[in-house]
Amino acid sequence: MGQMDLPEFSEVVEFEGSNYAYNYELGILKQRDDEKWYLINKNRYHNLFVFTDKLITGNADIGYFELDTSTNVLSEFDTTSLLRELQNFKPNEVFLEKISAGCFHYSMISYQYDLSGINFNLVSSNNSIENFIPKKLFLNQVLHITKMTVQNINHQLTFKEFGITNEELSNFMKEFDCIEDDFEIMFSKYYDRFQFDKENRCEVYSNVKSLSSDINNLNSKEINDIFINPKKFTISTSSITDVLRLKNKNGVEISISNSDWETSLGKITWLIEYKGFLFKSNSIALRDEIDQLSDGQLIDTAYLSKEEQLLRIVKSIYHNKYQEYPFKF
Repeated sequence: MGQMDLPEFSEVVEFEGSNYAYNYELGILKQRDDEKWYLINKNRYHNLFVFTDKLITGNADIGYFELDTSTNVLSEFDTTSLLRELQNFKPNEVFLEKISAGCFHYSMISYQYDLSGINFNLVSSNNSIENFIPKKLFLNQVLHITKMTVQNINHQLTFKEFGITNEELSNFMKEFDCIEDDFEIMFSKYYDRFQFDKENRCEVYSNVKSLSSDINNLNSKEINDIFINPKKFTISTSSITDVLRLKNKNGVEISISNSDWETSLGKITWLIEYKGFLFKSNSIALRDEIDQLSDGQLIDTAYLSKEEQLLRIVKSIYHNKYQEYPFKF
């Protein structure tokens, strides 16, 4: 591909006196002396940025690569020392944030905590209602969370981590006893989560109840296909993003976030942003630790519900087993 004008939706980066750009359809481009742009590498890893004296491309799923600007060849970039840095990060400020965004709205609630001794004390907020937000955070707990983020990068979930007991699964399945009466069925617990004809209602419920053994026998790959790499899920133009942001005395930040339209399935996958790099940390324990840090004020309780996790599992297994999807969402 020859010379071209800079394509739309390209991100331009200056490096060693030259302009480079990343385009999601083409790859990496370079601007030459004639001010035209030339495609120099066709790999499309969704970003391009400068880290120390290197030009980096890559993403959280496939890893990161360094571009040799003399040959335009990519080589794997070792993030080991960067992750060690992240794991030993010493914050002086902590921010708890909840962002609501959509086509026609944007709002953010933010709480700032500053380090004082062995605690972070709440020093500012843009929310007039602070009754339930913690007034202090413990340093040890914050440091523990930074370590957990690294320990759980690309972690593969197991069903055991959900802590769902046989009794809880049995009680959940009792909600799918078929009720013939059309009026009475409307008061059953999960009726509003399904879409089916009256004639096949009992068949659908019976199929759900038959999945108990399938749920107990889920292997790690199957669990991760449901919660980390789902093939069927809903994307909305609106999102709620929960953020834990840490800043050290030099102004360097770590952002630990989860948006409910992209990583919503149980608030399990958290995106870790640090010095331009993005990592994915998959962990129920990390989610619960962040929830405890905020005294339950950051993450909506629906995402913590074992019943909601079971519903997600049922939907996936049902679809795979019966090639049907009788669910509203």
